[in-house]
Amino acid sequence: MLPPLVGRLTLVLLFVAALFWPMTVSLAASPGTNGALAGTPIHSMVLGHSRGAQLAHRFAEFRPDRVLAVAALSAGTYTLPLASGPQGNMRFPFGIKDLAQYGGSAFDPARFDGIQFWVGVGGLDTNPADVPHQWDSYEGKTRVQRAQAFAAAMQQVGASSVLRVFGDARHDVTTEMRLAACAFLGKAMQPRAPFGSPLAEAPVRY
Repeated sequence: MLPPLVGRLTLVLLFVAALFWPMTVSLAASPGTNGALAGTPIHSMVLGHSRGAQLAHRFAEFRPDRVLAVAALSAGTYTLPLASGPQGNMRFPFGIKDLAQYGGSAFDPARFDGIQFWVGVGGLDTNPADVPHQWDSYEGKTRVQRAQAFAAAMQQVGASSVLRVFGDARHDVTTEMRLAACAFLGKAMQPRAPFGSPLAEAPVRY
């Protein structure tokens, strides 16, 4: 069972450790395996809010080989998993066109498509003054619009993504948000059936 909230410091430590350690520090091993004993990489599940969510989803884009699932809450900006758009080439941090210049290897769509994403945002988190305007033409002017843009881009590339808008929430982490994020991450640890469906008796709301 995951703790109810993973702090930003923990997220940063996971980010740094996974980049520089031979075996990534993680919240959970890949389903059905013991990575530490088998000598195989352990896949992390990463949870972040606000700037932590920005780190979480970008870490998955840079190192999809080390991530099982991401729960991103109320990010102010997203790097869309697209190399081009209406504006032309989408270079980092707006898109993944030139990711190799920053991470040493190009974006890996095959591995990225295997990551499960959950994106949450408060329905009242809509103040344009709270987010940097350089992303306006790519993703919209509010955190809600940007979460929707990221979810749409994920759908466009065929990646696994769930978007949940919490109607009465602002830029905070409510109990409902924490429970939904942890339910999603807990579900991600379950063995997968053919075509990626979880082996579950009943659907879980997250």
